[in-house]
Amino acid sequence: MKQSMKMEPKKNNVIASLLGGVAISGLFLLTACGDDGSSKTAGGTEEDAGIIAITDKMVSGVSQKGPFANGSSVTVYELDGKTLTQTGSSFEGKIKNDLGEFSVKVVSLASQYALLKANGFYRNEITGEKSNSQISLYALTDLSDRDEVNVNLLTHLAYERSLFLATEDSLLVAKAKKQAEAEVFQSFGIEGVADAAEDLNIFGESDQSAALLAVSILMQGNLKEADFSERLNDYAQDIEADGVWDDAVTATQVADWAAEQGLGAGLVSIRGNVQAWNSLAGVPDFEKYVNNFWYQNYGLGTCDKKREGEVKKNQNAASVRANEYFICKSGAWVLASDLEKDTYKWETGKDADVKNGDVVATNCYVFEDKVWRSGNGNDCSLKLRGCTKLRQDTVGQGADKAWYICDNRSWRNATNIEKDTATWGAGKFDGEVKAGQVNKKIYYIYESGKKVWREATVIEYDISSRKCLEFGQIVHGNVNKEFVYFCYGEEWKRFYGNESVTYGKLVDSRDGAIYRTVKIGDQVWMAEDIGGRTYSWETAVDFANSEKDIRCGGSDFPDIQGVCPKGWHVPRDMEWDALITTLGGCDVAGKILKSQKKWNGTDDVGFSAEEKHYWAATQCDGGGYVGRLCLTDKDDASVGGTYCDDYSKIGSSGENLSYSVRCVKDAE
Repeated sequence: MKQSMKMEPKKNNVIASLLGGVAISGLFLLTACGDDGSSKTAGGTEEDAGIIAITDKMVSGVSQKGPFANGSSVTVYELDGKTLTQTGSSFEGKIKNDLGEFSVKVVSLASQYALLKANGFYRNEITGEKSNSQISLYALTDLSDRDEVNVNLLTHLAYERSLFLATEDSLLVAKAKKQAEAEVFQSFGIEGVADAAEDLNIFGESDQSAALLAVSILMQGNLKEADFSERLNDYAQDIEADGVWDDAVTATQVADWAAEQGLGAGLVSIRGNVQAWNSLAGVPDFEKYVNNFWYQNYGLGTCDKKREGEVKKNQNAASVRANEYFICKSGAWVLASDLEKDTYKWETGKDADVKNGDVVATNCYVFEDKVWRSGNGNDCSLKLRGCTKLRQDTVGQGADKAWYICDNRSWRNATNIEKDTATWGAGKFDGEVKAGQVNKKIYYIYESGKKVWREATVIEYDISSRKCLEFGQIVHGNVNKEFVYFCYGEEWKRFYGNESVTYGKLVDSRDGAIYRTVKIGDQVWMAEDIGGRTYSWETAVDFANSEKDIRCGGSDFPDIQGVCPKGWHVPRDMEWDALITTLGGCDVAGKILKSQKKWNGTDDVGFSAEEKHYWAATQCDGGGYVGRLCLTDKDDASVGGTYCDDYSKIGSSGENLSYSVRCVKDAE
């Protein structure tokens, strides 16, 4: 590969001091010797040179990088017809507007060959602004058959190569120029341009004008004027001898910049800039040539209908986008998504098939609706296949042994009911109970009204389909054989009483709650605690609202209803004493009163006590103590404040203790 470098100025430079601006090395040697030492004539022999003198010609045209600014200079230099060296004669002119238009009056030229130089500020296509410093562009022309000569980037880039071909390879000037211009375009991937460079205009409508504008944009890039001029100089030296641009480093830099513009909104902005400079003229389709340059540099090639959907990686390892993938879409290469680059050329699959990406192996894809789509990590890692619409509510155990459910195209952790009932349809009947298919110890019940399975309570799965039809029915659990259930007329409740006792029924008129009752001696007692709650003594007897005398002893005091239902009351200490006496006294009553199932009692009479303390509606010892029934782990039972197993003084209202209440029926 040819290394780009600046060339030393050649000797016999006749016009170096006149040109200024960018140094163009080929300009400095316009004559050469043949192998035999004889003088060679540029463009062929003296006999076929066809030198034509020019007189009184107005040379007009446009000077463009973007357009040179109003007031910039244009100079026409006379060239020797045999050697193409400057004679020293020149004619000056000015650019007359911001479109870069100029006219130069040429009085007399010894030959038809001339060098035009435009020097000044120019419009930058990339920024849309005027340049901060001046540049010079050149054009080699034959004025024998033209009055109009445009100075542009193509005339400039082809100039040194044209001189080389004419002076070193003895081509006719016209052929040298045509070959050099074609070689410049070829270095940018542009073929088939027929018009001479002097005829091209960035505001033209032809493909050739579009190609000129594209080259101008590509060479400018994001460079400032000094760097831009250096790039032009390096390019001209690079192609001078062989017509090939070998500077791969610069070409890649240009391609990376062009790709950024093509993939983003840069080209749209550039089009707007050029349009703004000449609103009456159109802007040729330069974008296709800019894009084609980076397509070729990246080894992507053309994007046509035959290659629609093709994915290809950038082949240029030196590019800043070396690891990026592109896809051909609607005639343009665009960045490929992970899905596009990972699944390119994959064959179709079956619904819920999963695969990891070809490029990014951590990406997971799912086949659904006849295409591959992006999935999530669970789709591949759980080994459950993909979660698709067709697999909604599918439940499975993942590779991590946890259970998952397909929900809205994503696997999530399944609840117990989801994994236990996933394969179940509707129940056979309302209230059907089944054990979970995963958690065998969890039971579910079918609600036909809602058409759903829900987790069953212990009672629901133990009782299953057995109906509670009559108060007092007693059954054992289907699953928990040791559990016993009592029918309260409308619902089953867990039963901790004595199955051999016949219980009465109490309906609390306040809330409709149903309680079991039992007759012991002359008294009728509730056979269960009220709502399973405990109360402070003050609350139990409704002390704040009570106008009755609550004192120890005596039977002449009124009953205290407290929290009990109407017709029932909180027992006084003497009523507890009567119960204990009925059961054989303090030494044995405790064991008889206590529940079999929740304590160590015999529950002979069905009282089924589950707590150690029950309030009495009595104040003793001047209000310092309140009465209560006390039970222990032994067989005994006692009544009263100081006679129970704790002797703490609780005060007049007992607010620091909380016990259960057992109501006794009012005397009839």
